[in-house]
Amino acid sequence: MKYNYDTTINTAYNLGRNNNVIKKYFAITSPDENKLKLTYTYNFSIIDSVIENIVKENSKKITNAAIIKNNSGNLVVTKDKYGLSVDSESIVQAIKSKINNIDNEKDLVIISELKKIDPKIKTSDLLGVNTRISSVTTNFRYSNLNRSENIRVAAAAINGKTLMPGEVFSFNDIVGARTIDRGFKTAKEIIGNKVVDGIGGGVCQVSTTLYNAVLRTNLNSVERYQHSLKSSYIGAGLDATVAYGLLDYRFKNTYFYPIYLESSVYNKNVTFSIYSNESLNSKTYDILNERVGNSIHVSRITYNNNKFLSKVLLYTDNIH
Repeated sequence: MKYNYDTTINTAYNLGRNNNVIKKYFAITSPDENKLKLTYTYNFSIIDSVIENIVKENSKKITNAAIIKNNSGNLVVTKDKYGLSVDSESIVQAIKSKINNIDNEKDLVIISELKKIDPKIKTSDLLGVNTRISSVTTNFRYSNLNRSENIRVAAAAINGKTLMPGEVFSFNDIVGARTIDRGFKTAKEIIGNKVVDGIGGGVCQVSTTLYNAVLRTNLNSVERYQHSLKSSYIGAGLDATVAYGLLDYRFKNTYFYPIYLESSVYNKNVTFSIYSNESLNSKTYDILNERVGNSIHVSRITYNNNKFLSKVLLYTDNIH
């Protein structure tokens, strides 16, 4: 806070000094009542540092519940924790309001309540995830070290991912850009109708394995592309190619329960398992890829308590 002392004193000092002698005489003998009011200014920038400390000392980050596997191989749900937030904007406005009206303010205390923030994922939301509903394994026994490492890095990025009801899974968002800095190596990959060297070669086997695990549930993929050449590690029409920033593999959790994705890479095999509520296991699914002319028809066969229920054509791929 800074008062305009110099300006006020100079104004007072100069009162009557520019008048003629007679006026100066009367100004001395019969002075007017000149009341000069001190004005002041504020350096509001200091508020920012004060508020920053208040936020740092009083805020509390939320902790979402999560699903983990313990050493016994059982799914365990961690406890959620609520967060606390400081409404810094309202504090700043209250400070400025009191300062601008400081002559009339009797109470300079500002009370600001901490806002409680509930976690997005609560422990109770995840308790229903208690059984495996699908699992698929593909083999990469003929892959070199670089391709094998790319598969390991990509699969590890997805391992432990929980998808809430209505949430959409994006392979590219979760796995991220395939770069050297992120641990990916140069290996063979399919670009167009050619097999060439590229950073992240082999990642499509991860997306394909996950895709086939999803196929064996009642979940539908919302974005999926086939390779331009047939993949050696999966049947025709059952692949899912990805290219960061161009081609993605996405599916939506249409269940009322969350789903938990588990990946493992062991002995030249990559496995994806999907976990959710045990009630979903009353139905099981087989995938059938049939050649019809120059096309592959991919169908899902549904069994209810081991009894045939339906056969539904999911899509048709061209044969390469």
